[in-house]
Amino acid sequence: MRYPDSVPQCGEYLRLTIPFLTQKELPANPVNYALGFEMVSSMNEGLNQAFAELVKDGSTLTAVQSQQLFDAHIAQPGVEEVAEANDEFGRVLGATQSLVQEMAAEGGKYQDSLEREGPKLEQCSNPGDLQKVIDILVADTRAMRESNEIMNSSLAIHIEQIADLRAQLNTTRKAAKVDSLTGLQNRGAFDDLLAAEIEEARLSSQPLALVMLDIDHFKKINDSMGHLFGDKVIKAVARAIVKQTRGQDTAARIGGEEYAVILPNTDYQGAQVVAENIRKAVEKIVLRKASDNERLATVTLSGGVAQLQDDDCSESLLQRSDDALYAAKNGGRNQIMLAQAA
Repeated sequence: MRYPDSVPQCGEYLRLTIPFLTQKELPANPVNYALGFEMVSSMNEGLNQAFAELVKDGSTLTAVQSQQLFDAHIAQPGVEEVAEANDEFGRVLGATQSLVQEMAAEGGKYQDSLEREGPKLEQCSNPGDLQKVIDILVADTRAMRESNEIMNSSLAIHIEQIADLRAQLNTTRKAAKVDSLTGLQNRGAFDDLLAAEIEEARLSSQPLALVMLDIDHFKKINDSMGHLFGDKVIKAVARAIVKQTRGQDTAARIGGEEYAVILPNTDYQGAQVVAENIRKAVEKIVLRKASDNERLATVTLSGGVAQLQDDDCSESLLQRSDDALYAAKNGGRNQIMLAQAA
């Protein structure tokens, strides 16, 4: 979700949130308050549609439904897990550091013993004194060996824990960047990747293109067929997009039924070909009823293509691609339009 930066605008949304919750008979807890804020802002279309589907018969949301909406449309998946893994990672690293310091201290003690008792070996005038020094050195050596064995065992466990936590953290971080419905990159990951690809394109002097795509008349599909069917459409389109892209390309779901594709080393002409291939692939999607094979919906999408220019930043490239998308929508849909130069 893209929040407004304007203080008055945010203030207006805050003012409207409580009346919204009261009207919908929702308690003003943190989850519902977040839902209410995004609902009155009308900037989270996926949430708006899912909410409308759940309350279309006049019922109010249950606590479970509120949490499900929050998790699916607002929360960043994996954020809490990343924080927990980071905390555990820090705890294990701290314990490992303490263990290494303890091993160093034990080594220092043994070194002190050698420096203290070693010279006495040359000074011993009788076998009895020599035996005492040897006994002390043997005892200290045995204690040092036993201590090393215990500490090495603990250190091995800590190293294994660190390796496991690294793997867990990497997995969780990857999950936090993935849209749970489609498996594509989510909006947060897209923003980061677009900025990185722009920087890389400038360093390598290679072209970069961005394609914005939006399912045509999706609200009608959702309203007539239901939210679950709408989810199937969103996933089917995502699969079509992935099949038409290369390994270096990045496909993301950045809104309810809106997608973006970052195309490195690709100019206008190449990006237009990719976008047209995606449009044609989506046009061929056939969704049928399982019971009698009846065709349920025809799916099309519109798209806008922009190529990175010298004075572009992430926002301007995205805006030009988005403007071209809406030109395609206004021009009749089911088509791809090229962005105008800035």
